[in-house]
Amino acid sequence: MNGVSLSSQQSAGDALLGVDDSGPRLALVHTAGIGYLGLTGLLTWQALRGGSIIAPDGLTWAAYAGLMALGVAAVWLHATRTQKSASFSETWRV
Repeated sequence: MNGVSLSSQQSAGDALLGVDDSGPRLALVHTAGIGYLGLTGLLTWQALRGGSIIAPDGLTWAAYAGLMALGVAAVWLHATRTQKSASFSETWRV
């Protein structure tokens, strides 16, 4: 094989990112699911208020910006926690 050899349960993306277990991946899937739930809730709330999807009002834009900020912050926290735990495990690997 050229390049990186992969185990049967490790994907090429995991090998490139240096992810050894499925914990960080599962956390990101949960974050994406919660973000999708939030977006669905936001659109439902907008529809119940009688707002237009094509031209949302300022309150809807503010709620959308808050939802996106929370999503980005959650992904950033997962990424930094994964990097810290990876560097810690590399330091103490025997």
